[in-house]
Amino acid sequence: MDYVKDLLIILGVLTAIAALAIKFHTYTSNKLSNNIKEYEIYKEVRDLLILSEGDVDLASIHVALSCIISRELSIEDIKWFVHTPCAFKHIRDFSSQERYLNISDTQTGFDFKKSYLAKKTRVYEGIVLFLSYTFFGTLGAVIFIYGHLLNIPIFLQIILYGFGVVSWIIALAMLHLGMILSDTERMIKRASFNSNQELKLHE
Repeated sequence: MDYVKDLLIILGVLTAIAALAIKFHTYTSNKLSNNIKEYEIYKEVRDLLILSEGDVDLASIHVALSCIISRELSIEDIKWFVHTPCAFKHIRDFSSQERYLNISDTQTGFDFKKSYLAKKTRVYEGIVLFLSYTFFGTLGAVIFIYGHLLNIPIFLQIILYGFGVVSWIIALAMLHLGMILSDTERMIKRASFNSNQELKLHE
């Protein structure tokens, strides 16, 4: 029954890693300091749009936005986030979910990018991410739990443990992408805006 015990150990390690990663993801997403920073950037970007009148200072706006997001937005997207009530509070999520998320064609919320509009595509992506996490996480766990039992030179053990670290890094990256995909689906369902600002996007 040793193989059952070994399997339970590996499953325990994978579950613990997933639980900690999800907890950390939730904590960083809901920090109060994030909301305060977003409001400061919102005011700065809004003022830059007002002061620029016809000549938008896009460089300064991008510098300001880079303090809270990494995704580069078009001037139309920026104006939409500023002028649409309650939209700006989702700008961090919009940036972190860049792989999957766009502003909807109706400009009343968000929608999946064209390559992920089909549900079967998203299901396939989720399965691939889950299997990748399971494979690399299991590989890393096996290396760290049983690597010391191998009768190999120390330098090979160092390489083996290094490979275990890389496996866990890949596993965490796959888990992170899976959480982003899940966040995107929730975001699209809950974020809907009643905006009359569409004409302002193209002024």
